[in-house]
Amino acid sequence: MYRKLFYLVLALGLSFNLVSCSSSGKSVGSLEGIGHFSFEVLEQINQLEAKELVGFFATTNDINKCLSETVKGEKTKNSLYSLIEDEQSERPQYLYKSIYNTKREAAMLGIEWNKVIYLDYVIPYRQSEPPYKGELFFKYGESVYSVGVESMNIGDNYYLTNLSGIRKVSR
Repeated sequence: MYRKLFYLVLALGLSFNLVSCSSSGKSVGSLEGIGHFSFEVLEQINQLEAKELVGFFATTNDINKCLSETVKGEKTKNSLYSLIEDEQSERPQYLYKSIYNTKREAAMLGIEWNKVIYLDYVIPYRQSEPPYKGELFFKYGESVYSVGVESMNIGDNYYLTNLSGIRKVSR
């Protein structure tokens, strides 16, 4: 009896450990992959709660790590770190507002996310350091729309930092 209980607790502990050590699923392996990843987030935007959606975006710790790897000069780093500390508590609210605005803009345009088709992700010019700003294009009905996408990298992993500004693209 105790042996079975021991193995059950051991198995649960190991499975919990494996899950907690695995990736959060919010990074992708290439800058181009951010387009598809962002599209997947948009497809789920009306099905998930804002707290769940925030989990797809870079955290302040991710941003902090990115800055430590890309920003040169102690004075610049120190000023950015103090800015991040000030914004750390505000980031979730910022993302909630961004998600809400994206939902609202889509509703005003009559977009149903389960009926959109991915078209392309474009980075208009070569950007040497984050945040990388691109534009995701998708089709709904006969119309083409775009949404702004911002991302950053830590090593070879790319993280979504913001989605903003859905607009109808004129042909």
